Amino acid sequence: MAGALTIEWATLFSPQASRSCSRGQLEEYVSVTEWNSATETVGTLGRFEVPIETADLADGWHLLVARASDGQGNYSATACTFVALHNQPPIAVITGPVELNESALAHFDASNSDDPVWGKSGLRFTFIVQSNRSSFPPEVHDLGETRSWGWYANQSGTFEVRVLVTDTSGLYSTNSTTVIVHNIEPLAAASIEGTSFDSDIVIRLPDTTHWVVDASLSTDTANDLGGLDYLWYIDGEPKAIGREQVIRREWIGDERVTHLLTLKVTDDDGEADWVEV
Repeated sequence: MAGALTIEWATLFSPQASRSCSRGQLEEYVSVTEWNSATETVGTLGRFEVPIETADLADGWHLLVARASDGQGNYSATACTFVALHNQPPIAVITGPVELNESALAHFDASNSDDPVWGKSGLRFTFIVQSNRSSFPPEVHDLGETRSWGWYANQSGTFEVRVLVTDTSGLYSTNSTTVIVHNIEPLAAASIEGTSFDSDIVIRLPDTTHWVVDASLSTDTANDLGGLDYLWYIDGEPKAIGREQVIRREWIGDERVTHLLTLKVTDDDGEADWVEV
């Protein structure tokens, strides 16, 4: 009486796996030198399970082959299937500037990221920007398969720009670069009653109750320009706040002497510039 059928199985690394396994049968030219015995016999419906630990197998195409044995040296034809294994994450690479001025556009490139076995096709890229100021949340930009990204540096400081590279199986790796964004100081410019401030001249004001001062010609980078603070001083004493203001005559005091009118312009980083007349 024939004994119960058992299953022998093996895995083979095979870059040409799809050609070696034709319609579920292993081609004759493929040899299997080492077989493993399944721990369970074939069930009544011809089903069997073979647990295979794949974590230590190399990335690439693998053949899974199996044959039945009656224990007396007789074997069935060798059945097969093939599977693509992704055990190793891709390699993340990022390049970009290490320093730039505030309001500049920085380009970061992850095109050299790769999967040594499966190639670049299908890799997905996420760029993450984190300020060294803990109160600032990270910026996350999922770009799909786009490998480069332009970042508008609208804040000064030190930033970590990280790329997260994910392959089609969900494995991922990261890499990062650090960029220092330098603040550009504002440049103060002012006028009173239409006459520009100039420290080399003395302006004689018309005989009125007030005079209009204007700092709208002050400049800064585009990201800071809308957030500048303007403070007007008379003889070192702060008197008015705002880009366009009115200086009242009673603030002057003794009109028999000359007085110093000063504008201080400050950006959101605390950098300031002064102009006076």
